[in-house]
Amino acid sequence: IFKNNLENLLEFINAKNTKVIVITWPTLLSNNMTTDEKIKCFSTMEWCAYLNEKDFYKLYQEYNEIIREASNKKNVILLDAADYFARLKDRSDYFLDHKHLLDKGNNYLAGLIADKMELEGIIHNYSR
Repeated sequence: IFKNNLENLLEFINAKNTKVIVITWPTLLSNNMTTDEKIKCFSTMEWCAYLNEKDFYKLYQEYNEIIREASNKKNVILLDAADYFARLKDRSDYFLDHKHLLDKGNNYLAGLIADKMELEGIIHNYSR
């Protein structure tokens, strides 16, 4: 359902000749989380007790892959924020939990978006 809805939305936006940036979902989840990262991710997730950490991470990966494929298929701009955040050395400093960003994470994401918008010619003369 997500894939079809996303593709339909992107098709609708393309028909309006509007630029759109599709952004993957950054997450603190990974296949090699530290103990502190696991506590940060799962201490408030009683509602998700039926998924283990690997399955939960796989779910994020699948959603992000759908976003990547849809942006390619519908020829829209992709900002792979998930990839940028995954490469950070101190990722835990950017997240409140598995998906909610702290100020540092929000500022980093805002910078990524602004950089992408400038690269794509949507904004000009931006400086951080």
